[in-house]
Amino acid sequence: MKKRRIAYLPGPIKRVLALGIAVLLLGPTVAFAAGDNTAREEMPPYEPPEVYTSGEYSYIINEDGTITISYYEGEEEELVIPTEIDGYAVSAIGGEAFSYAEMKSLTIPEEIGEIEGRAFEYCSISDSVEFPANIVIGHYAFSYAYLPSVLCIPGGAQVGREAFSYCEGLKVLIVGSQAVMGKRCFGYSDDLKKVVCAEGAALEEDAFEYCGDMEQVILCGDVSMHKDAFSYCGHVKITQADKEELSEILATLSIEEAKVAANPQKGTQAPKAETPPPAVETPEPRTKLEQKVTEAWGVMVGQFQSLWDQVISIVDRK
Repeated sequence: MKKRRIAYLPGPIKRVLALGIAVLLLGPTVAFAAGDNTAREEMPPYEPPEVYTSGEYSYIINEDGTITISYYEGEEEELVIPTEIDGYAVSAIGGEAFSYAEMKSLTIPEEIGEIEGRAFEYCSISDSVEFPANIVIGHYAFSYAYLPSVLCIPGGAQVGREAFSYCEGLKVLIVGSQAVMGKRCFGYSDDLKKVVCAEGAALEEDAFEYCGDMEQVILCGDVSMHKDAFSYCGHVKITQADKEELSEILATLSIEEAKVAANPQKGTQAPKAETPPPAVETPEPRTKLEQKVTEAWGVMVGQFQSLWDQVISIVDRK
């Protein structure tokens, strides 16, 4: 039996074939890379925005001529965010601008439309927080913060992902009309016990995930709520508010119970903080939580305006 001879190509021919194959395979890649490098060379280098300082505040100038607060180094206990610095209108609070800050109260004026991500991360606010209507609260804006026992999210607010996650101290949350609560916006907030939602509010998936001490959720009217909005919260009592329940809520928050429960009128407004309460018998606070809520109401009366208009309109339809 004859052995088949294997034909070998001469060395020069093999080198030519290898070079041709390499050109075919690598040619488009080399051309693309060359074109990409050319494009990169034509791009202008990144220039960070210039930061200006005025007193306790640092800021950057936006394209529309307004400014964003980028850093705060003050120690004001009752902090009111300024609406103007160096003649520029303040439109936003930048990321990490107030992180780790400590204060008793925080007031954000209506001229400010956005709180960027992580702006108040790890901060401590002991007494009260006031947000303007339609505020945009970015991702993680107040995560890991210590908050007052009562907090109101105003009507039209947009609350980003995990904006208040892992917060402490908060026990009662009021969600205003048309407010949108993003994914896990209050997730892992172990102290939170009660949530009251005005008509038109929207609770997205896992909005209150792993709030271990959650006890009660009261929906005032038509509220858009994802089926997993309160996932892993244990046995939470979710109810629609009727006249009696609304009366109890209003009484707990020092509202004129008689005007709503006995003789409701559309458009009835909450009394101003300086107006003495009417001579109506209301039960004494039975727990420290109710006592704290009652004390906090005088500060938060302005924020509850849009919420109570919605609540009272529901009562009027009963």
